[in-house]
Amino acid sequence: DHVEKRSKTEWVVSGSTVLSLTVEGREKDKGGRPPSPEYQPPRYEQAAGGLADLFSGMDYSASAGLGGVRVGEESIDFDAPPPMPTWDEVETVGEREITAPSFSQKRPDAEAPRGKAIGRLARIWRLCGPKDLLEGEADGAAILSTGGLSLAPRAQDLAHIEARCVWPVAVSPDGSVYAGSWTDGRLHRTSREGETTCVLETTDAGIQAVAVAADGTVYAAGVPEATIYRLEPRQEPEQLCRLDVQNVWALAIGPSGNLWAATGTGGKLFRISDDGSTEVAFVAADRHITCLAVGTDGTVYLGTSPLGKVYAVPPEGAPRAICEIDDAAVQSIGVNGAGNVYVGTSPRARVLKIDGSGAVTELVKVKAKHSLAVLARPDGTVFVATGPDARVIAVYPDGSSSLVYHPKAAYIAGLASDPAGNVYLTTADTGWVTKLDETGPRTGSYASAVHDAGATARWGAARWRGSVPDGGSVELFTRTGATAHPDETWSPWASVPSGPGASVPSPPGRFMQCRIDLAASGPAAPRLDVAEFRYLPANRRPEIKLKSPAGDEIWSGTQTIR
Repeated sequence: DHVEKRSKTEWVVSGSTVLSLTVEGREKDKGGRPPSPEYQPPRYEQAAGGLADLFSGMDYSASAGLGGVRVGEESIDFDAPPPMPTWDEVETVGEREITAPSFSQKRPDAEAPRGKAIGRLARIWRLCGPKDLLEGEADGAAILSTGGLSLAPRAQDLAHIEARCVWPVAVSPDGSVYAGSWTDGRLHRTSREGETTCVLETTDAGIQAVAVAADGTVYAAGVPEATIYRLEPRQEPEQLCRLDVQNVWALAIGPSGNLWAATGTGGKLFRISDDGSTEVAFVAADRHITCLAVGTDGTVYLGTSPLGKVYAVPPEGAPRAICEIDDAAVQSIGVNGAGNVYVGTSPRARVLKIDGSGAVTELVKVKAKHSLAVLARPDGTVFVATGPDARVIAVYPDGSSSLVYHPKAAYIAGLASDPAGNVYLTTADTGWVTKLDETGPRTGSYASAVHDAGATARWGAARWRGSVPDGGSVELFTRTGATAHPDETWSPWASVPSGPGASVPSPPGRFMQCRIDLAASGPAAPRLDVAEFRYLPANRRPEIKLKSPAGDEIWSGTQTIR
């Protein structure tokens, strides 16, 4: 890429007919590590005696920037070109064997000794950052916000409900999944065996909220009549009560068995007893209480719309305001065992964390309008469901996040979990009830975007860094081709050998694609932090264009050649 060449010219420069030019290859580096510090274009320093002394054979010194090589007290025959290495020598040059040709006064009549060839550093294609990884496609793999890949939960469709819209979801202690639908006003139950039945038919337009007690009793809220239904195990459904409000937005059950209902308009929080009697426990300074979550100590946390207020209603003592979200309504809320409250906002989808001191921290901002559901698990992981462009994003205790589920749908409306930590969701516009399983065996794959080496390249060392638990695996595959998009002319996928010294098994090619397969047999998932592939593109013939002088010019003094 960088070659020193000396030759006679027709121009006179400072009384000499010698001109030194540095020729750089036209191909520019697109990535990989920077050039080695000792790999610099040649430079020449004038000694105290000046250029006339240098060319008249007097003492001088010159320094070349290739490896710090110095040449002193020697005469150079500028009529003869410097010796060039053979191609066999070029092929055997190591990556860092970079030196300059040398000359000697002791053998003026003999052929100058051959110097070592000027080598080139291999380039590196690196996959690690989320920006680069998001250009590829993940199937069962999770792209981490901090960079790298891991396994996403295994998505398993449990049931398809024929309805205009499927919204709330809840899981009973026996593993049954309950989902409410619009516009038929029905509640559906999917057993652990995968059988789906309608367990409640109402005259309401839709079932807006569902909650399940520890004994398996199911509560459902129908709208717009604000009717609360109860389904006890092995009993027929019954109407528990009817609230004097327009909408019931959410239901929650506290540790003591109290049933809470968030309503609008009027912003009222109701406490409902087993006998169907109701009590207004709190009235928010807003039109709607849109979401509820109950802490382990029995404190009820609630969010409002459209003013975005967050309140806490303890079992004993006065309710208190926790915070007010600027320019956003509270769409969803969750709380974990440590008392941290997680809030999903609308119309700009974000997830905020409110700790015990009241400090508010933004955990994640999503490219969606609504954070429709938030689920805080005991292990510290928080899941958020969004829409439009339905997504489930996991936020981990260390603050990193990843996209774990992205169906071809508009809205994921509800989230729930079972004691084992599996997540259940409803896709509102497609009618699917889906389970995200992190406990059983699962696999995932990631296909990178195609990397362009700029020219036909030889692909060399391949390495990756990460962690693999017992029962897990990470395997890399590559393929190469001469076209920007993979087609039948590309080489087949080839497995990259594991262990030190592994190299890309695919043949030379300008374009390369990488596939990463991950597998786990249990909850612990493998993780890949970075994958690197070294390559060396073929040389391109350099081109030199002289802009100045243009010809027929007379120069004097100091001039710049361009």
